[in-house]
Amino acid sequence: MYEVSVRLGQAAIRRLFPKSFGELDKRLNNKTVELLKLKRWDLAERIFSYALQIPKDLRSRGEMEYYFLINLCIARKFAGKEFTSRLNSVDWTPFHPKYHFAVAVLQDRFTAANHRGDR
Repeated sequence: MYEVSVRLGQAAIRRLFPKSFGELDKRLNNKTVELLKLKRWDLAERIFSYALQIPKDLRSRGEMEYYFLINLCIARKFAGKEFTSRLNSVDWTPFHPKYHFAVAVLQDRFTAANHRGDR
């Protein structure tokens, strides 16, 4: 029921209030990160997958797509599922070091993460 209510609420509000995409994306990410904290890996995975499928014209511009992707990979990793193909679907090289850090930790490259994500 939680997933259905999130999907319906997001779909309705995005169509009714197109100027709210940034706030909706932040809230969707933050609420779903709460599921990660509760170790609700499968539910978090489904909602982050949904977030990544929201049409581009109904999403904010910028980095939220990458937050969704990294958090999806976190959910998949801790659920014991394959996540590296999704993680590697992006060339992280030009991104801010915070992304390099997240990718390094997901890949268990702790030495690289210790160096602020430098490759």
